[in-house]
Amino acid sequence: MYDYLFLEIPIIGRYEFKEKKVSPFVEVGVSPSIYLNTKLKTVTDISTTSEYLRNETPAINNLSMVASVSFGVNYTLNEKLVFFGQTIGRYHFTKLAAAPSNQYLYNFGVEFGIRRNLSNRNSENDSK
Repeated sequence: MYDYLFLEIPIIGRYEFKEKKVSPFVEVGVSPSIYLNTKLKTVTDISTTSEYLRNETPAINNLSMVASVSFGVNYTLNEKLVFFGQTIGRYHFTKLAAAPSNQYLYNFGVEFGIRRNLSNRNSENDSK
């Protein structure tokens, strides 16, 4: 089994449907994605081994463009913190390798996290 590791730099636009305590959102974007390495996992009746490959796979494209779409929900904890959860799908527009085969990567997942507002403004200054 091959696992490919990429560094992704997202450029994403988000639309939030409501600005309340709970607010759904949708995100759409593209991301330049930089190939870092490949993990090869080999499973046999006797053992399981893992090895990391970088220079052994020179045909892999080092840079690819990735499209992503997310649907999620924000939950406002307080003025500074927002908890979020979202489903996400990604599709690589660039072929995995410079080879005759047409392998394009895609993935789906779920993400959870906390966002912090970095603004120095407070509600007292906003009301003046």
